[in-house]
Amino acid sequence: CGTAGCRQAVKPVVEAHRHLLFFPAAYEGMEASPHIVYTGPTPNQQALPAVDWALRGFGRRLYLVGTDAAHPRRLGAVLRDFVLLQGGQVLGERYLAPGSRDIGGVMADLMQLQPDLVVSTVAGDTNEALFDALVTAGLTDLPLLSLSAAEPEMRAFERGRLDRHFTAWGYLQSLPGPANEAFVARLRERGGAEASDAAVSTYVALQLWAS
Repeated sequence: CGTAGCRQAVKPVVEAHRHLLFFPAAYEGMEASPHIVYTGPTPNQQALPAVDWALRGFGRRLYLVGTDAAHPRRLGAVLRDFVLLQGGQVLGERYLAPGSRDIGGVMADLMQLQPDLVVSTVAGDTNEALFDALVTAGLTDLPLLSLSAAEPEMRAFERGRLDRHFTAWGYLQSLPGPANEAFVARLRERGGAEASDAAVSTYVALQLWAS
C-alpha cells in the first residue's frame, strides 16, 4: 500500500486473516494495528519539526495546499492545530484532486493572501503543475516546504527553479557519506535509478521481516 486510503481498505482484510502488512509511506499516526508495521515517518518525526523550523525562519502566516486524500487531510488537521499553538496563522487551505493540474485557485489564493510560507502535501504529478505555476507567477522566492514530494520527484519536477524550496524526510538519496553512497550504488546495479524515503522504508521493512 502506498497511500493511507489503500491502507485503510486493506487493514480489515489483513486483520481478519491474521496476516502482516508493512506500510512504508508517511503515516498520519491516527490508527494502530497489531497486524501493521508502519515504517514511514509520523507527523512528529517529519512534518511538525519541519514546519516548526519553517515558521521560525520565514514567518508565521502560512498557506496549506495538498492532495485531496486521507493522509493530506488528516495531516492538515494536525498542522492547523500545531501552527495555532506556535502562535501562527493558517491563512488558507486548499486540496486538489489526485492528478489534477488545475492550480489556478491555489495561485489566486497566494496572490491575494501573500503568505510567509507555503506548506505542501501535494502528491505525485500535481507537484509538477504546482512548481510550474509558481515559476510562471514569479513566486520563485516564496518559501515552499514540500512534505509529500519525494527527492526524486523534486529533482524531476522542480529542476532547481525555485529559490527557497525545502523538504524533510528520514532518508534523502543525496545524503553524503560512504554508507549511503555504497547503498545507492548497489541500488543502481540492480536497476533502480532513484531512491525515495518510501522506497528505503520498504527496504527496511523487508529486512525486518527477513530478520
